[in-house]
Amino acid sequence: MNIIYTFHALERMRQRGISKELVELRLQSPDKREELEGVYRCVKKINNKVVVVVYRQETE
Repeated sequence: MNIIYTFHALERMRQRGISKELVELRLQSPDKREELEGVYRCVKKINNKVVVVVYRQETE
């Protein structure tokens, strides 16, 4: 899986102490996955905290 992180995403991850590895794990096993007009939202609850990963899948 090739993930390109935006500056906004990296900044939010830094502020919240979320690693790239955690993001990748959430994408692989979300509790809930929604799609609206090509934008995906993966939700995972961990230890009473909710992690939401929002992404758009692009073709090469």
